[in-house]
Amino acid sequence: MALVNINIGIPEAKLAEVTAMLDGVPMGFQRALSRAINKVGVAARTQVLRMIVKEINVTQKELRDENIRFRRASLDKLFAILEVKGNRIPLVEFGARRTNKGVSYAIRRGQRKTIPSSFLQTMKSGHRGVFLRTGEPRPGRGSKLLSGLSQLSQRQRMKEVWSRMRGPWMVRPRFPISERLGPSVPQVVIDAEEFASGTFERLMVEKLESETDVQVGLILERHGKEANAAPF
Repeated sequence: MALVNINIGIPEAKLAEVTAMLDGVPMGFQRALSRAINKVGVAARTQVLRMIVKEINVTQKELRDENIRFRRASLDKLFAILEVKGNRIPLVEFGARRTNKGVSYAIRRGQRKTIPSSFLQTMKSGHRGVFLRTGEPRPGRGSKLLSGLSQLSQRQRMKEVWSRMRGPWMVRPRFPISERLGPSVPQVVIDAEEFASGTFERLMVEKLESETDVQVGLILERHGKEANAAPF
């Protein structure tokens, strides 16, 4: 299973500034940072979901619980974890359907492709997928057409013709077969332009600094009101 942990940090200078501003406020630094981290973490999770849906033909509902996990920060753990995980997605999930040539699918919206000679099959377990026979082609009816060639030349000739069209003189063995798979969700995130270019990280750092300022202001305002209300 592929796994990506997304880490967003605050510059040291900003942390020093927050520490100074909240000096004297009980747990002020921890409260401000944990609240800011959690709020931006939720926004980051939403942004990652949008990023994936933009890249491949899946919905946010399909991804939300299984592939994207957000672990919140707390007063004693001033960090959150945004985890993107998942195995490669079976091609059957990308709108797979039978055609005269095989099975077509669309990993990206509007970009439908076909795997020649593949087929849709439901296994005994109930799992449905796109499969392809992987055994080497072998002589079938009419194999006498190859009788003048060596065994090695026959296999090479059958491979060449099989890649273009089926002939009555060659067949694929029923087994083995293999399921065709698409990309994993973590790989989609890694390859996304927004993530690979660093745009996503820069945006989240800016949001985290801005939200930290908001939380510091709220805590100072409340602390000031509490101090003014205290009896002399």
